[in-house]
Amino acid sequence: MIEFYCPHCDKLLKTSPDRAGLEAKCPGCGELVVVPTPSTEGDQFGEPHDAVVDDHSDVRCPVCGEPILPHQSRCSLCGAAFERDQSNPERLSRQRETRPFPPGEVISEAVRIWSKRWPLLAAAFLLKCVLIGLPAVVLLGLFAIVQSAFVPNQQGNDDVVVGILLGGTLLLTLLTLALTTYLQAGSFVLHLKVARQQPASIGDLFAGGPYWSRMFVCGLLVNLMICLAAIACFIPSLIVQAIFLPYGYILVGENRSSLDCLSRSKELTDGNWGSLLLLVILSIACYYVGMIACYIGLVLTVPLVDLFSAVAYERMLQQTPMSKLNSDS
Repeated sequence: MIEFYCPHCDKLLKTSPDRAGLEAKCPGCGELVVVPTPSTEGDQFGEPHDAVVDDHSDVRCPVCGEPILPHQSRCSLCGAAFERDQSNPERLSRQRETRPFPPGEVISEAVRIWSKRWPLLAAAFLLKCVLIGLPAVVLLGLFAIVQSAFVPNQQGNDDVVVGILLGGTLLLTLLTLALTTYLQAGSFVLHLKVARQQPASIGDLFAGGPYWSRMFVCGLLVNLMICLAAIACFIPSLIVQAIFLPYGYILVGENRSSLDCLSRSKELTDGNWGSLLLLVILSIACYYVGMIACYIGLVLTVPLVDLFSAVAYERMLQQTPMSKLNSDS
């Protein structure tokens, strides 16, 4: 039995010796990998080296606590990059990048990931749109039944119909809002997994249960700030969007409270406003491009825009906090 690690996602893979030298698709990330041969990877397969899986159990990611394999330089769970202490290989410290991050690198990385995972992302977007529109279709059908059940000319029926329509509209609004928030939280989970090149499925779209109430509060506050900023001018609203761009990924990735997500978002984006502003403008342009072909293009452009934010969040996680930079200077 040949055992080796996927060079893309660090998943431990096993296959029969007769597959040595052949290409195979990693079940974890979907990337093509070449099965190593004994002559080049002799220390990674065979029964005598089973302990390789266990001898790293005391080495944990400094961010999320995930076990780290001896050859890893990035956590396979949270995506954090780290470096080992030369005097003590079991001691890990985060690798830090300078600010601001290069927007071109984020865009190219997002496009690269999107080109490999777009079928999943497009299917998730379509399913989300269908589910969000489902309550409206059901209630519109009920409205038609209610209206046909009453004789319009009979006195008093008009008031009953109006009351039912108003109550149904309120119910529709609440159902749509709750469902949209729930699916949006799941969408953040899905896109964060894809950005980290972790195993992801369309079922992740329904993983927003633990976050939906906090997502609702965050979304309400952020949209309120964007609207207030837009009253002054269009540019301030773009800046507010840039500052709070990663709040959803902070919520599902770090499991923080609503207000902590907003303060954490400001902390992460501090020093990156210029790069994030470019991403926001590019995202708006992508939305318009997607709407050109009767909104059909949104199936492709919206997931790409979401990946811009997810990859940018991952890049900002690896940066030195501005407070540390200021103290050092």
